[in-house]
Amino acid sequence: MSNTNNLEILKTLQSTLNILVSQQEEERDRERGYREVMTYKRNKAELMTAKEAAKEYPIGEAKFRELCRSTNKGFPSIKIGCRYYIIKDKLDDWFRANAGSCL
Repeated sequence: MSNTNNLEILKTLQSTLNILVSQQEEERDRERGYREVMTYKRNKAELMTAKEAAKEYPIGEAKFRELCRSTNKGFPSIKIGCRYYIIKDKLDDWFRANAGSCL
């Protein structure tokens, strides 16, 4: 019976310490100026950022951003707010259509 009581006491102490540690981490983050940012779910199979595209294709982020901002090349991107997103399904088709041209 004594072992059971000790085990329960240790479990209670552990959960209490976990709560205290998480509270201290949150307080430290608030002091540093961090804030929780809501993440929005989007279908990653359809849209991707320039950073994500640069990981999948042998082209740099800067070039993808330049292509997104260009209007005369018909690059498959959309602007939402101040951010550009690349339409993944149409990107391969765009590459094939513009193969051999100087970008």
